Amino acid sequence: MKLILIMLIVILSVGSYAKDSNFNSEDPYEILGVDKSDSFEIIEKQRRRLLMKYHPDRVHGDIQLKKQYEEYTKKILSAFEKIKSGDYVDSSGPSSSK
Repeated sequence: MKLILIMLIVILSVGSYAKDSNFNSEDPYEILGVDKSDSFEIIEKQRRRLLMKYHPDRVHGDIQLKKQYEEYTKKILSAFEKIKSGDYVDSSGPSSSK
C-alpha cells in the first residue's frame, strides 16, 4: 500500500508532459510550463497540477513561503485565463485568430 501511495505522489508531482514553470516570465505558456502547440486539455491538466503543487494550504508554518505560493497561484490562474480567452499577444501576434 505504501509503495502505491509513493508511486502516485511521484506521478502527480512530476507529470509526464510538463516542463518546469517559469514564474518570472510574462509569457503565460512559460508560466504554465506548456508549449503553444499543446492541446487545451493538456494546458488545463497542467494548470490543475500546478495549482495543487503550489496551493498555499500545503505550506504549514512558513508564512513567507505561503505568500510566495499565493503569488504563484495568482500567476497560474492569470496565465490560464489569458490563454483561454485568447487575449495573450506575443511578438509574433495574437495567440488565436478570432
